[in-house]
Parts: sequence; C-alpha cells; structure tokens
Amino acid sequence: MPNRTTPPHIEKFIIRANEVDMFNHLTLPALANFLQEAANWNAHNLGFSSQVLQERGLSWVLARMRIECFGWPQLREEIQVLTFPSGMDKYYCYRDYRVMDAKGNMLAQATTSWPVIDLEKRQMIAVPDFIREFPVSEETPLPRASGKIGSVENPTYTADFQVGWHHIDNNRHTNNMYYFQWLAETLPADFLATHRLKELDIMFRMESNLGDCIKGKAEQESDGQPQFRHSLTLTDSGKELVQARTVWEHEMMK
Repeated sequence: MPNRTTPPHIEKFIIRANEVDMFNHLTLPALANFLQEAANWNAHNLGFSSQVLQERGLSWVLARMRIECFGWPQLREEIQVLTFPSGMDKYYCYRDYRVMDAKGNMLAQATTSWPVIDLEKRQMIAVPDFIREFPVSEETPLPRASGKIGSVENPTYTADFQVGWHHIDNNRHTNNMYYFQWLAETLPADFLATHRLKELDIMFRMESNLGDCIKGKAEQESDGQPQFRHSLTLTDSGKELVQARTVWEHEMMK
C-alpha cells in the first residue's frame, strides 16, 4: 500500500469561448476535459505520468467517474480544480476532485477509478508494484462509485456519431471527453436548452477507434425529476462502449 502522502494539486482555468454553450455556461465535455487535464498534471508532477507508464508499455485508463454538479460557471470566469489520489486496491487507483469558483464556492465534485492496461495486449492488469509507491492525499476521499448501471433496454432517444481524426488521443483510441459530449447530444436540443446536469455516473467498458460508427441511446427512467440511463455502442457489432446514468434539473436559461 502507498506509504507517502501528498497535498492536493490545484489547477486553475479561465473559461474560454469554445468551452461554453449558447447560454455562456460551461459545457459538460469542457468540465470533463478540465478534470482530465488536472489529473494529468498531478500524475506528471508525482512521477507517474502517462509518458512514464508508456515507457513500460502501460497506460492509465479511466474506468468510472461519478460527478455531482452544484453550479455551472460562465464565460471568462476563473475556476480551480483541486485533485488528489485517494487510494488503491488490487486493480484500481482512485482519484477525487473538487471544482470551485474564485470565491471558493463548490461547483462540482467527482470521484474516479483508474486501472492500468498493458498497451500491447490491451488488457487491464493488477496495479504494478512501482505504482504502489504512488502517494495518497490526506484529504477525505469521496464515496467511491459502485454498483451496476445497466444497459438501455427501450431507448427514448437515439443518435448516431462517428469517431473522427480529432477524437483520437495519444493512446490511439477515442478520448473520453467525447463520450461525455455524445451522451449529452443523444438528448434533444430543446431538453438541453432547458435543463442542467446535476449528477452523472459513467462507466467505460470498451475503447473505440478511428472510423468507428457509434449509436447513442438514452432511456428516461423517471416521470418526475428527469433521469436517464445511457449507452454508447458500436453500430456494427452492438458491443457496449459506455454505460451511464444522468440526473437533470429544470432551469430557465439566460
């Protein structure tokens, strides 16, 4: 088990024009990108970056994320993402996040699970001994995401997407940020224009690659507060890439 502790890492961002929607609110894909960027820098500073792992034929992959959102900042606002490694077990390293505005108000919090994969075999492996030296923070960890999400049985909405050149990252598969985008864009535009995301629980099950065609499906689970189960699947084979559940609240946009 890790025998060192580390202070949380803080990364600051100014929200840019390409990171907001038509109402000038930060988008879900942009938020996911901020979390990913903060994690990358923290891992780099601690000596466990993707580049270090790649030299050993390994890579970090994001397996699951649960986000709770309390407010959505707007164009040109400054936010800070506080992130820290929060523990590990045989197969997963855990990382948590807190997102705050410039006054320290909490905007979001998230917990994530990260296995290590063998890049040649494209398979998850037990956390290697050298990564077990990865320090953890003294910050109180969030409850970890657990339990099943399940597949979409009777979709209320569907949409089609294709993996393009700019969707691919340096692991040569689709960057996770685009899955967040496609989940949201499976829902109708008039719904997205009148609702804000409150909760997201997403499980990444399989990678996709350049040229893959993807089917987005969303099934409404509740007649009260809008809640959906989502999936993204490969159109040709039906294999499931992502399972997710979202909870939304109605909000009049300005």
